[in-house]
Amino acid sequence: MKYLIDYNTLEKKQLFPGITASIAHADNFTLTRVTLEKGAHLPEHSHPHQQWTHVLSGELEMEVEGEVLQLSPGMTATIPSNVKHSGYAKTECIVIDVFNPTRDDLK
Repeated sequence: MKYLIDYNTLEKKQLFPGITASIAHADNFTLTRVTLEKGAHLPEHSHPHQQWTHVLSGELEMEVEGEVLQLSPGMTATIPSNVKHSGYAKTECIVIDVFNPTRDDLK
């Protein structure tokens, strides 16, 4: 088991154009550090995982089941399982996404 994860040195995976993530998995959750370039779009999608998106820097607009959320540093969007959501980076952003259960599709 790893007791220290350095997101500064983890491999970055491109999720969508302009959106990259460093990803770590535990037994019951996945934690990602995501960088979104200004203007990057996260297409509408859903998944069986619960998700929390916490903004570390930048301005992120998310739509969760039709509700538009304006997120800035220190704010978190909570997304229940199987709920459609999308995003737009109004500025360059760094966010932490936490998924439960583990995102096997991101391994």
